Amino acid sequence: MKYIISKFNFILILIVCTMGCSQKSNHKYEESPASEVLYRLIGERAKEIQFYYIPSDSLSPNNMVFEIEAGEGILKVGGNTGVAQCKGAYTYLKEACNSLISWGGSNIKIPETWPDYRKKRVVCPFQYTLQDNICGFGYTTPYYQWEDWLRYLDIMAVHGYNMMLAPIGTEAIWKEVWKKYGFTPAELEEYFTGPAYLPWHRMGNINKHGGPIPSDYFEKTKTLQKKILKHMRSIGIHPVASAFAGFVPKEFEAKFPDAKVRHVDGWVGFKGDNTTHILHPLSPYYKKIGKDFIDTWKKEFGEVDFFLADVFNELRPPVSDESEEVLQKELAEFGNAIYSSIIEADEDATWLMMGWLFMDKGFWTNDRAKALLSTIPDDKMMVLDLYAEASPFYKSMDDFFGKSWMYSIIPNWGGAYQIGGLLTQYGHLIPEIAKSKADGKLKAFGFSPEGTETNEVIYELASDAMWSNATLDYKDWLVSYCNNRYGMKSDKLYEAWLLLCHSIYNKEIDHAVNRIQSNPITLASSYHVLPKADENVNKALSLFLEEFQVFKNNQLYINDLIELATYKYMAIADSLIMDLRGNISRRTVMESDKQMEQISDLVIKIDDMLSHHSLSNLERWVKKARRWGTDKGQMDYYESDAKRIITVWGSGLTEYASRLWSGLLKDYYLARWEAWYNAQKEGEEFNIKKWEDRWINSAYESSQNENDDITSLIEELDLIIEN
Repeated sequence: MKYIISKFNFILILIVCTMGCSQKSNHKYEESPASEVLYRLIGERAKEIQFYYIPSDSLSPNNMVFEIEAGEGILKVGGNTGVAQCKGAYTYLKEACNSLISWGGSNIKIPETWPDYRKKRVVCPFQYTLQDNICGFGYTTPYYQWEDWLRYLDIMAVHGYNMMLAPIGTEAIWKEVWKKYGFTPAELEEYFTGPAYLPWHRMGNINKHGGPIPSDYFEKTKTLQKKILKHMRSIGIHPVASAFAGFVPKEFEAKFPDAKVRHVDGWVGFKGDNTTHILHPLSPYYKKIGKDFIDTWKKEFGEVDFFLADVFNELRPPVSDESEEVLQKELAEFGNAIYSSIIEADEDATWLMMGWLFMDKGFWTNDRAKALLSTIPDDKMMVLDLYAEASPFYKSMDDFFGKSWMYSIIPNWGGAYQIGGLLTQYGHLIPEIAKSKADGKLKAFGFSPEGTETNEVIYELASDAMWSNATLDYKDWLVSYCNNRYGMKSDKLYEAWLLLCHSIYNKEIDHAVNRIQSNPITLASSYHVLPKADENVNKALSLFLEEFQVFKNNQLYINDLIELATYKYMAIADSLIMDLRGNISRRTVMESDKQMEQISDLVIKIDDMLSHHSLSNLERWVKKARRWGTDKGQMDYYESDAKRIITVWGSGLTEYASRLWSGLLKDYYLARWEAWYNAQKEGEEFNIKKWEDRWINSAYESSQNENDDITSLIEELDLIIEN
């Protein structure tokens, strides 16, 4: 009998094991969030990765941790969160398979059998790793659809970021809240800005500019936000929701005479209906509105741990000048009002605040900054030291007076097309700050460019550095980067990058533009002009060109080659433009015509070259915007909004978000200079605003020509310059 039972048990165990093995062999990649991410990025091979969860590190229990091991053709990746698992898998792909994943494309080189890899365990030095800047929701992602967001979040996850701002759908919630306070749809049409400008509306900088938004936009953003949040939560990315900073529609005081509303001085020259209004910190409506907003947000979108509220972003606080004591008292009241409006709805919430307001050093002394933060419990606030690599406040403000804080970098301004930056420094700056502040209140690292989809080498280095417990020497790091980005070793490409690190990648590129992007009449662009390509840049470009036949089928190589060539030749075009403008009255028409023709030929060839780039294309930007429309009128509206922000912006910010994109370079910047030149020849006044408005409000039609390969275009560029 015992034998029969034992035999029965053996058969039962065998059946169960067989079922288990069968289930394992038929494992669906959808069952693991990390597996899903990798499947979308690398394809079928992701199904072979054995993902598993591991406990948090005993010494850093709040931080992400991953471990990797590969042997006998089996790859195992463990992590305590989905993001940690994604980062672990991507680390293996880079270190064992010479692969790289980026916004502009991917280089995936996975051997038939997973290469052996000795077990490795990495604990992130930071509790939170934030990607993005609130401005990016105007400069890069305002017209993203769900498929765009899905890829963006996947790339973010494999680079190891576990926190992101989540403002999409905010205006849909505010629309509901303001309706409760008696605001009509017509009044709100005069309040909200166009979609690309909403980041600055949320920060209390502007109202109405670019509005009104089509009425169905709000529901679309709610639907999109729900998809984004579901994905973020599934993979372990912490969403940061918006909160109430005190800004109200201009009619609020008329509807509620006891509200105590203060007018805020116009931001960067905006006036009238574009200016904003804020509640007095002791207004009885602060808590009420803040609670109503968060309650409505959570009812629609669910729970979050963090809320972002930015007050006085590039704005002077409307406080009393009666005395310094009264002024600081009112600042403390403002801080308390915002914090109280958050915890009234969620007592466990943490308030995130960008430290950018402290850049107004003419107003913000240490005592005033301390007063603003004084009433908030230290463990209920995190300050983002946004530009800490160049203008840190944690040093002068004693680590923000005991509050939790984030060390954040800004390697891009306005989403502008620019290469260069502190590549030689981020590899040691980021690990060193993590180590030096390990026992303090530093909780997070932030990669916070104002726009993404640009300067991918900086993104890759910063993402590696924030997970590193040791400094990264840029020379050593570039060896791996080149192998991963281009798929194989190239001494010439590595040498080219070293040369760039002795030039444009060893300096801050702050608000840089080309002359062709400037207003032809006043030369007004918001920022300084990019310097000419030096000997190092020219030599680096030559080395890239020497490798064209080897790497011509690698899109990431093509992108880098185009960016280098554009840098060089646009600087030459700029010199010609300035020479033409400065000497037009002293030359014959024939001489000036010849120079204008040379400029046009040069810029058109650069534009043709940029058409080979996977991201630098106006048509791509316009198509994304038009897809939000349901009829021609809406499509035209969204297109105009998208084109306005990357050109005239508004008020004093002309060309702040300028791009060197195929289509934009030729059909806007060059065309504007040609129109100015023709008016000069005819002795006529050039109405530049009328010209710009006509272009912005006209449907864009690509005039892109079929063109030669990049090397042929560069040869033609050289011929144009020689002639």
